[in-house]
Amino acid sequence: MVVVKIVLGMLIFALVLWPLEFPPPGGISQEEYLTYKQYVEAKFNAIDKSTTVALGNLEKRLEGINEFRGQLKDQQGTLITRIEVDGQLAAIRENIRNLELSKAELEGKATQTSVFITQLLAVIGIMLGIMSWYRTRANEKKP
Repeated sequence: MVVVKIVLGMLIFALVLWPLEFPPPGGISQEEYLTYKQYVEAKFNAIDKSTTVALGNLEKRLEGINEFRGQLKDQQGTLITRIEVDGQLAAIRENIRNLELSKAELEGKATQTSVFITQLLAVIGIMLGIMSWYRTRANEKKP
């Protein structure tokens, strides 16, 4: 940035003071003075062109940076916030807890069913035992 300011200062100097006609310094002929003047003007023109190119490149770079910032801003608008994630995770955890409770209830019901079947088989077994006992008593009484 400092270099740009120095170059701009030199350009202002060249545009304001250079067009003034100064007499050649002592010991230099008019032709040598004009040759030197042309050399300095050529150098200033080269500096002006390189400054223009540098400023153009800087503008392109800044446009690229601004475009990148815009893309980041657009991307940020599509991302989910931490608050939303926390809310969704809480709901998912609650659903998982409910599913675990439901599974436990179903397992408990399966155990109750097993107990009921076992009791039913026991009652059937007892009834068959009683029937068998009556039959054997009936057979004992028939001689």
